[in-house]
Amino acid sequence: YGQSQNVVFFHHGSPSAGPISPHIRRNADANGFRIIEVVRPGYGSSTAIANRSVNTASQINLDIADALGIENFAIFGQSGGGPHALASGHLAGNRCKAMLIVAGIAPFDDPNFDFAAGMPEGGREHWSLPLTNMEDFEAALLKDATEMSSYDFDKIKEIFDVDPENPISDEMILNMQVARPRNPTGQN
Repeated sequence: YGQSQNVVFFHHGSPSAGPISPHIRRNADANGFRIIEVVRPGYGSSTAIANRSVNTASQINLDIADALGIENFAIFGQSGGGPHALASGHLAGNRCKAMLIVAGIAPFDDPNFDFAAGMPEGGREHWSLPLTNMEDFEAALLKDATEMSSYDFDKIKEIFDVDPENPISDEMILNMQVARPRNPTGQN
């Protein structure tokens, strides 16, 4: 989105991928940035890569920069895109001039650190489940996806507690793409 030479690579959250939200576009316009969304393999309409890792997805960021002749850039990661943004910044070295992580996901494998601290109870249970029972987690994701596929526009707006100052348009909802697991046994 945008034509500026000031490029920001955007790593979307989980489980969504799709059009860049209006508030991000408005901020890009106001501050003279071009936003390139990096849709991870297996999300939205992006082709899945079996057993991909965070580094695999992050290398794609650099491949895009190289293909477009972009030497320097910033990186923005939101929620589940945070780890991918951090890995992209690490792989990019000095090419990455700035990085922003919003609502980032914390490490889950450190026994001295509670990665779900501060999450609402429902989110805490949901995101802790894959650490104990992957089959139950996959079943919960399928149940959520099935339930969400029946939502109408008003239900989606209600769930996301839409801010009247930044409403979600029906057109934006129509263009949203929710991730469908294509390789549930692969890494994310």
